[in-house]
Amino acid sequence: MDTKVLIIGAGHAGIETAASLRNLGFSGKIEIFDQENTLPYQKPPLSKSYIKSFDTKEALIRSKEWYVNNKIDLKLNTNIKFIDDKNKSLSDEKDNFYHYDKLVIATGSKNNLLGIDTKEYQKGNFFSLRNLEDSKRIRKKISEIQFITIIGAGFIGLEIATTALQLNKDVTIIENSENVMGRSISQDLSKWLINSYTKSGIKFIFNKSFKSFKSDEKSVINVILSDDTKINSEMVLISAGSQPNDLLFKSIKVNEFNKIKVNSFLETSINDIYAIGDCCFFEYYSKEVRLESIQNATDQAKTVAKNILGMKEKYNFVPWFWSDQLNIKLQIVGLLDLNSNIEIKVLGSQENSKFSNFIFADNQLQAVESINSPGHHLIMKNNWGKRHLLKKDLFTSDLNLKNFFNSST
Repeated sequence: MDTKVLIIGAGHAGIETAASLRNLGFSGKIEIFDQENTLPYQKPPLSKSYIKSFDTKEALIRSKEWYVNNKIDLKLNTNIKFIDDKNKSLSDEKDNFYHYDKLVIATGSKNNLLGIDTKEYQKGNFFSLRNLEDSKRIRKKISEIQFITIIGAGFIGLEIATTALQLNKDVTIIENSENVMGRSISQDLSKWLINSYTKSGIKFIFNKSFKSFKSDEKSVINVILSDDTKINSEMVLISAGSQPNDLLFKSIKVNEFNKIKVNSFLETSINDIYAIGDCCFFEYYSKEVRLESIQNATDQAKTVAKNILGMKEKYNFVPWFWSDQLNIKLQIVGLLDLNSNIEIKVLGSQENSKFSNFIFADNQLQAVESINSPGHHLIMKNNWGKRHLLKKDLFTSDLNLKNFFNSST
């Protein structure tokens, strides 16, 4: 084929798109552009094992030889600045031009930095985790200090907090709500985690937000909260959520209502331009969602590769997520609607930190949150299409999920 596919972004979504194209027999040209200057790497370890030890090396998504062997042109340290959708071309900051037949936008997301000047991050007063260089800076700083303050109790905030705790640091988390991971998990699980982490030594300050700061001559940061409470810290990490990295696309009509939105085939509103991963919105059971997860990125990549090749496959997926925090493995399947009235059935033992929350809304299973229960998670992920069979009145303390679904076939 003479078709040329360009991919902007060399994260999990971008690299998996290229791999899937080759696996499906595509022999045309593939070019991948990325602003970083290192081979594409796994992101999950950056908030955990990578911070713990200077001996830990980044885990590559693919080896250097893989790109050569598969004839994939990986253009690192290349910042695409403009898309000409009329002439189907891209241009970078050095005014190099690249023609495409098919374009995949996989630019990911960017952190909310709470309006703090980037110079403060460069000076080492504040930190935020998005890439390998961020993780290196965090790793170095944590090794030098004792007190760390984290603003935001989302997935990344808790992962870094528990990693710092394992390094015997004093950790304070400031959260502007009353829950941890409040956009992703139930209040019941949030309360259980807060209790568990408080016992482990993490200090939480809830229902307060970051207001301003002052730094003294000894590099101590005076964090001022919304109620004028002051906290002294040697290190402040901002983990206050993210937004789509879509600035490049503001000048073209790929943004619908200031968003990159795709249809069920992962196509944007512009012919031959697709979008996948953290940067785009799509519909899931009549609700618009944007998911930040490795699973979503790689699953969308496999689907978009088929659609580029004309196979016309809709994106049908099972949403699942995971997070490793201290001695806790959190795994979730499904998407929780925080606005619905839910009822939770528990399978396992909360006292022994090994259980799953089965979350129902109107007697329909909506999501399953598992703590140190990979068996529950795997069974539910593999049988998600049959979740309608599992009604809340069926739950007993000795319910065997595997037997239940095997007998339901």
